[in-house]
Amino acid sequence: MTPWPKDTQAARNSFYGDPGKGQIAPQMVPVVPPFAMYYEGRRVKAIMFHRKAAPALLAALNEIWDYCQHDQKKIDAAGISNYAGAYNHRMVRGSSTKWSNHAYAAAIDLNAGENALGVKKGTMPQFVVDAFCRQGAMWGGWYNSRPDWMHFEFVDNGGRKPKSPAPMFGRVPLLAHPETGAPVDELEDPAPAAAPNVQPLDPDVRGDAALYDVQRRLKARRYSPGVLDGRWGSGTSGALSGFMNDRGLVLPLPSSVDELHGIADQVRAELGKAETEIQPDGSVGWYRPVSAARAGADPKIVAQLAPEVAPARRNFLVALWSSIAAGAGAVWHTVSDSVTRAWDFFHGSSRRRRRSSRHGLGDLGSRHGAAGRRLACARRRRPRFHRLQFLARDPDVDARRHNGGKAMIELRAVLAALQASGLVVKLIAAAIAALALLAVYGVWHHRVFQSGYDRALADIAAEDMRAIGKATELRDVWRDCRKRGGRWIQSEGRCA
Repeated sequence: MTPWPKDTQAARNSFYGDPGKGQIAPQMVPVVPPFAMYYEGRRVKAIMFHRKAAPALLAALNEIWDYCQHDQKKIDAAGISNYAGAYNHRMVRGSSTKWSNHAYAAAIDLNAGENALGVKKGTMPQFVVDAFCRQGAMWGGWYNSRPDWMHFEFVDNGGRKPKSPAPMFGRVPLLAHPETGAPVDELEDPAPAAAPNVQPLDPDVRGDAALYDVQRRLKARRYSPGVLDGRWGSGTSGALSGFMNDRGLVLPLPSSVDELHGIADQVRAELGKAETEIQPDGSVGWYRPVSAARAGADPKIVAQLAPEVAPARRNFLVALWSSIAAGAGAVWHTVSDSVTRAWDFFHGSSRRRRRSSRHGLGDLGSRHGAAGRRLACARRRRPRFHRLQFLARDPDVDARRHNGGKAMIELRAVLAALQASGLVVKLIAAAIAALALLAVYGVWHHRVFQSGYDRALADIAAEDMRAIGKATELRDVWRDCRKRGGRWIQSEGRCA
């Protein structure tokens, strides 16, 4: 038996949660009474109760049902079928600071007409009091100040015990030994089954427990209700509609949690059948049917209709260029020292040529063999040749030719230096040329890919419009089928 909290607000807040902070509603679960109960003339399908006290409430109601031998007439005669409410977000009458136990969804009122607050003597049967007392609940008839005969609450009852034993309905009493009359061995009772009609609430669920149970079981049948959170939405509505159509349930399609409660028993019963149904191949469990067209769909067509399933080619290009850049960086890191030394060498040679106009390439000829010596000799012969040309030609023309000759000499010097240089400089030049080619190719490839991507988007948009048109037409046919009371076969897309 659950140890219930003391009847103080601090103890109840610690055990059940604080009603003022909205901590009770997410913990409420439905309890279906085993016998018929009525509230203001309407049949009670489920009592919303705190999940910690729901099993005890159901156990008390089951004991009352056993005591009455499962006879509804006895229940009605005792007045227990007159349900007067459970959860009520309010304060204690006459107080503005103390929450009522009804605000914790941990109290229930029965037969208020004959056991109202303030009546000198109520008519609550003793077997009902004992049933709740056996679960450790407190009865309002035990209050000292003002008895509340109709009220039962799951708080500490001060150690009170029931006055009568539990009823034996449906149980086989132990037999005595046939010879000695001694009682036979007592065997351990089988493990108690989970309390029926009480759906355990996942700690992460903030919505309706009955809806959460339907969502979970629909997903197990391969329907997609969306997030399993116990909240009504388009995903849940679509999954439930598909299940009802596939199973041939002729029920009004709910549009809210309250409407779902009206058909929850039928939906759960059908889900139970689907979970235990034997299939032609011998397997247990019925699952959502899938048409042959959907099962054998061409991946290329699916990729056109749903671009999100196609591979991102743009990401491939990004990865390619990243790899090229990383490779170029690694090459530069390897040869940077050699490049720096080559730069210093050529930069220093140009300075030496400016300082020595007569023997500017002498060092180059001495360092790089025959090619350098030929260039040095040509340099030494050029001044005498230019002086003769200057006497006979236009000065401007001669100046241009002189400058062009210098450029050719410097180009030949660079080529000679490159020819005489080592393998590292040649590799650098080849790498620069390769990167330039790759850049040109990348720009061209990007333009081609972008144009193809734009055409693919246009084709997908056109296909989407055609699909939307077909879906709209099919929805109209489905609505007409529902209006005529027909059965819609989801896997075949037709009305039967």
